[in-house]
Amino acid sequence: MTTLAICSLISLLLAFVVVYKPLMKDKEQAYHQGDEQEAHRFNPQLALLEAISELEQDYQLGHLNKEEFERLQLEYQRDYLSTQHPPKPAN
Repeated sequence: MTTLAICSLISLLLAFVVVYKPLMKDKEQAYHQGDEQEAHRFNPQLALLEAISELEQDYQLGHLNKEEFERLQLEYQRDYLSTQHPPKPAN
């Protein structure tokens, strides 16, 4: 009887630690540990390159017509170039 009570108590404690403890972590801490946080920062240049790649795939699959594809591709390319060379402030 006491063995059953001890096992039940240990199981309950273990369930509490496994389920409740991760919920109490800071949201940012739950996803990023130490230096890994740098690796997960948003990179606008990479996002634009991925968008261009997806755009090309959509065009090849026939989801976009030629005019739409060319307009969006030009827009993404301009945005990408502006992230590489931001406009200089006027004096």
